Amino acid sequence: MDDSAEDEYAHIISFDWQNALFAYDLDKAGFIELEVVNTGEIIKSQEATGCGRLELENLPSDTLIKVVCRWNGGEKTLAFKTLPQAQGDLIGQFALIADPHISSKKENRKGRFFVESAALAEDVIKRCAELNITYTIWPGDITNAGLADEYVLCDKVLKNLPQKPYLVPGNHDHNPELWQQYFGVRSWVRSVPGIGKVIGIDTSSQRLLDEDVQIIKQELESAGRVVIVTHYQLFASPDINHVPPERVTPVNCAEHAELLQQISRTPSIIYAGHQNIMSVTRIGDAVQINLPQPSQYPCGWLHVRCFENGTYYTFEPITSEVMRQWSRRTGNAAAEFYNQRQWREEYRRGRFPESCNFFLENKNI
Repeated sequence: MDDSAEDEYAHIISFDWQNALFAYDLDKAGFIELEVVNTGEIIKSQEATGCGRLELENLPSDTLIKVVCRWNGGEKTLAFKTLPQAQGDLIGQFALIADPHISSKKENRKGRFFVESAALAEDVIKRCAELNITYTIWPGDITNAGLADEYVLCDKVLKNLPQKPYLVPGNHDHNPELWQQYFGVRSWVRSVPGIGKVIGIDTSSQRLLDEDVQIIKQELESAGRVVIVTHYQLFASPDINHVPPERVTPVNCAEHAELLQQISRTPSIIYAGHQNIMSVTRIGDAVQINLPQPSQYPCGWLHVRCFENGTYYTFEPITSEVMRQWSRRTGNAAAEFYNQRQWREEYRRGRFPESCNFFLENKNI
């Protein structure tokens, strides 16, 4: 991975089996042109803003797509492979929204939006309604500091959802009493349409709790495959490597090695937040998916669609590309100023876009 931040940004940021989304941020205002080499189609921006998005439609499925991007003074060739064609009816769809950090702070920090955090969460919820998403899963850090006014603000924002969200607490969601008042229990088991048995666990203390360990064991023994929603990832990921290892997973994982081995022998899925470096890690038969966050670059969430042949994960960026690029550039500046590499864009996007746009066959989940 290149350690240098990009002055001019031109990337495919989202795709499925037929469409793709291209984002750009150039140093100077100007028009941009895309040529889809496979089809010869030319797509041009209508405004010379230097920052925005273009959509590619009606692409062939399961195909290596080459796109040449041209702008005043620059050219770049991009390649990505579209996902396999969806088969059968849409069984269900949901949203994975990690670490919104809804905050009452008056200043932003290191590329993270605090002042605009509630507005970004509202933007995500509005987009979920446009996509007719059935339900939403939020793996922790719903609030930024666990303050009373933040819980009030979160409650106001989340009430715009058509259905009650599935929430677990993160290390920023201090104050168990306020959590109970506004969100209810901190751990739970639910039968969720489209994906089956889902277990939400409380890792906000960076520990696996004994009661959660017992619940997971029981569900694995009775139901087999499960989905686990957790703030801290349960298994280390090679893509999350710019922070101390002890900050990544629960500190007592070694005490529960038997449980982790049991999970790895089961075709299950783990949805994790916290570090928000996009990563898909296979651990035996299990898959752990580390999620992005709306409030910091790459500023987005995952749209999940379940079909007869499997499950499709697609990155959904926040509405404003200008805000995404502000977060990217400010994060790069913070990395240099504080000498902290974990804020740099090439680290934060992980193995983007493949880590946020992918397909899992039913037999693999």
